Amino acid sequence: MDKEKQNVMDNYAIVTGAGAGLGFAFATEMATKGYNIILVSLPGEDLENKATVMTDKYKVKVRFFETDLSQEANCISLHEWVVQQGLKVSVLINNAGIGSTNPFLDFKPGFYTKQILVNIMAPVLLCRLFIPTMIESGTKAYILNVGSLGGFFHIPNKEVYGATKAFIHSFTNSLQLKLEDTQISMMVVCPGPVETNDRLKDAHKNMKGLAKKAVMHPHEVAAKAVDSLFKGKKILVPGRINNLFLALDWVVPNFIKNRILRKEMIRQASFSR
Repeated sequence: MDKEKQNVMDNYAIVTGAGAGLGFAFATEMATKGYNIILVSLPGEDLENKATVMTDKYKVKVRFFETDLSQEANCISLHEWVVQQGLKVSVLINNAGIGSTNPFLDFKPGFYTKQILVNIMAPVLLCRLFIPTMIESGTKAYILNVGSLGGFFHIPNKEVYGATKAFIHSFTNSLQLKLEDTQISMMVVCPGPVETNDRLKDAHKNMKGLAKKAVMHPHEVAAKAVDSLFKGKKILVPGRINNLFLALDWVVPNFIKNRILRKEMIRQASFSR
């Protein structure tokens, strides 16, 4: 058996937020490449059945760990469980996140506390816990953090979400520099609109023009992200239209951008109420 293939077969990829949407797409993509999988998600997302189906279909080992990553103790427990099970993790995909689209004052303070903990603290803690283990293994390892195109913009109704994704972008870029002399490759993927659940699918139906064309399927994003990760890219904004939006942000005057954002804010409000 090819040595590289054997190494993959011995290794596990952890995917957080793996119960559905983009997280499940990441897990599927890694399984197609022969990696064993550790599905991590909240209880009640049918991980046991998903693990069984994935094992049968892709002929890899699939474990699952149900937990709430907004709690520091649960992040530590996940790492301890992996170590106790003797599982060699060579890929960490920090995908778990909490989104929001309603006006800032519609949510209670506790919602934002949890959103910040899941979107920011969980990836930071898991990187801190698993990086030493990855370095000690002496073999090639990868970390993929999921940001968002929204992290590059100032978007009403996504004030906290966008800020958490801007943090992930900055955090990943900084940690990349620190890891340059190790065998760990690290990337941040910043997708635009993705059809990760029924609510977003309904919202995307109301989009028009380039915005509608920018919507991507989770498996499309996952495939592009994993391929770029293994090629050593540092950042990926998937989709030509999303890259166009990013380029235009540098040249379009602020008053025009603000007018567009206000119009989008009104559209979202009419849809959500």
